[in-house]
Amino acid sequence: MNLPATREQKAAAFEWLRARALDESNPHSFAACVLLQELVDLNAQGISQASRDVIAERVRQIKVEGWDSKHDDEHDAGDLASAGACYAVEAACKLSPYDGLGTEGRTLPWWPWNSKWWKPKDPRRDLVRAAALIIAEIERIDRPTLRGKVT
Repeated sequence: MNLPATREQKAAAFEWLRARALDESNPHSFAACVLLQELVDLNAQGISQASRDVIAERVRQIKVEGWDSKHDDEHDAGDLASAGACYAVEAACKLSPYDGLGTEGRTLPWWPWNSKWWKPKDPRRDLVRAAALIIAEIERIDRPTLRGKVT
């Protein structure tokens, strides 16, 4: 997706989305506006589409799903990294010329949560989700150090 790069294009795109999607009572539509704003900012900085998609997924996890730092800190046994690894393995299996099937909807043994949360899509989408989960894990690991505590 090509995003507007100039300040004028950015403002017009944001207003277009806000006019059509913003329902003050719906946090999801507000989050979509914020996400659009952030993606436009990244596009203007020359960040690759793959990187923007990973960042957009991480922002979506936080702003739409509500999986913020407090939530992530509750998963301190490597859960976020394990989940990211599962999505990466799923993508690798689907991309493999020898397999190409993936897990066919079955969760992997190291999937950290209930199987209802296992929602693989296509390889690219799974890799984006994997990268965003791994970023969440790195952020969780870094937080105590940033607060002056060592883990």
